[in-house]
Amino acid sequence: MLYRRAAGDCSWSEALGRTYSVLNNCPGSSVESERSFAADVVLHLVYLAGLFTFAVVLGIITDDIGTHVDKVRRGNHPVIEQNHTVVLNWNQQTLPVLQQIAKARHESGGTMFNVPIVVLADKDKDEMDDQVVEELEGTNLRVMTRSGNPAKPSEQKRASVATADTVVLMWPSDLSPADASAQQAAVLAALKTAGGVAGQKIVVQSAGQEVGEYDAVQMAVDLARSSTGSHDVASLATAGNERINQIIAQVANQPGLEDVFADLLEYEERDVTERGAEFYLSTVPEHLEGRPFREVRRSFPDSVVVGWISPDNDKLHLNSRDTTLVPGNAQLVFVAGGSTEQQALPEPYEVCMGIQ
Repeated sequence: MLYRRAAGDCSWSEALGRTYSVLNNCPGSSVESERSFAADVVLHLVYLAGLFTFAVVLGIITDDIGTHVDKVRRGNHPVIEQNHTVVLNWNQQTLPVLQQIAKARHESGGTMFNVPIVVLADKDKDEMDDQVVEELEGTNLRVMTRSGNPAKPSEQKRASVATADTVVLMWPSDLSPADASAQQAAVLAALKTAGGVAGQKIVVQSAGQEVGEYDAVQMAVDLARSSTGSHDVASLATAGNERINQIIAQVANQPGLEDVFADLLEYEERDVTERGAEFYLSTVPEHLEGRPFREVRRSFPDSVVVGWISPDNDKLHLNSRDTTLVPGNAQLVFVAGGSTEQQALPEPYEVCMGIQ
């Protein structure tokens, strides 16, 4: 109406079409060559109103898309993965476990853990994400977190536990020993109910001496092992507070012992040529099959052979007697700084000056 009054001699249809084309910046529309100065001012105002309206609508759409993307990124929707690794529960060892997985992936050249690691814990998702990002900065390991109760089958689906290759059940340190043991037993029962892919591996962390009187986890482990064969369950006991206190006392009493523990228990690189050691498994070389353990351990100059795993019953033999014969196809257990340090000599090296 303002444009029609400013233009003076145009019809309603002409005024409406003119303002509509300028407002929406239609192709061919222009604010030039108007019939009067007043009409020119009105069309410029209409054009600015169109720009403002477009900017507002674009801002609303962009904000809505950003909100939905952030909701998806931070949401608890189920992950769609297969043959991945799932970590259930959260404690002070969770981040070190993820760091070790990241280092193993880096050392293997990306062939190991090439699918995301999914963490499901009864913990705030944003808090888990922040800690994971901080601890794994500089690595290429993908970690997805989900908040939920690992003991509930409906919430286990958020981590796609049934399609996972490996499930690591951490000890819930925020609970009392009895409640933590019962929670892990409930999680294992839920895992058995979910089924899982054939050969799915389940590693259960316990707190060692602190839970010696609670057998709920062991009962659940036995229950899972007695299933139709879909699960391969292993229990891993970690040192309790009493053992940690013993180590602290030993370090305080014997200066220099902390360097030994640091070399054995840490993996962080100290410089280009030195880094912490870790355990490796490798099949005994053919020329060492059936030979005494003394000769086997003296055949590896860059690593320490601490034991072997029997090929018949998977029994672990640590610090065997020197006269014990190592059978063929046995898995040697090494402590080494890397997987490339397990090269055997053609013959065991000789120990001089009577040192055995």
